[in-house]
Amino acid sequence: MKRIDLAINDMAGILDIPELTEKCNHEECISVFRSFKSYRSGELVKSREQDRYGMGNTLYVGSLKSEVYFCIYEKDYEQYMKYDIPIEDTKIKNRFEIRLKNGRTLSALIVGV
Repeated sequence: MKRIDLAINDMAGILDIPELTEKCNHEECISVFRSFKSYRSGELVKSREQDRYGMGNTLYVGSLKSEVYFCIYEKDYEQYMKYDIPIEDTKIKNRFEIRLKNGRTLSALIVGV
């Protein structure tokens, strides 16, 4: 197994990913990780709806090349883009994932996380 994701669903919209990104930009994030990346994504085809829904935000904390990093993204926007489900109709608003790769995956399975 190359990768395993441990996920927590935010069904109330507690996480504000653009705000978390701003905290990282202003060095207000305390972490053992030394880097972060932030992305906004959308589709040109659905431009009329995007005016209504905006763009989806994703924040990675840690290097994507490392064996452990965090991914926080707007799951409601992902569901809208993939399945055309209106954002207000999605149960999961955001998702927080701990992504484990290679040796960390095996360690997590052995420990029984």
